[in-house]
Amino acid sequence: PRDEATRRARIEALRHEAKEVLPERVAAIADRLGMRYGRVTIRASRSKWASCSARNDLSLSVFMMLLPEHLRDFVIVHELCHTVHKNHSREFHALVDSLVGGREKELTRELRRHSTYDL
Repeated sequence: PRDEATRRARIEALRHEAKEVLPERVAAIADRLGMRYGRVTIRASRSKWASCSARNDLSLSVFMMLLPEHLRDFVIVHELCHTVHKNHSREFHALVDSLVGGREKELTRELRRHSTYDL
């Protein structure tokens, strides 16, 4: 159907934009925070915004492009913190919170108001 073709075209447009924007943004944020990571891949993942592998490779959803810039940055910071802590421990959350100016809970709540299904 036509709607499916339109949806696919929008996803491809987001993919193109994500590949232009997100790897550079990850590099800039990681550099500013003094953090290291592996490869950055862009996927049309709807199950989560992003993930970090055991090898510190980041996988980012094209749907991050639908988020306001400050929330995209928050997702990137969250994933970069997984290069230090491979879990969601108290130490992990303390690190994230320290890097987002004590606003982790607030930003998490705001992020939950968005969905990868908003397209």
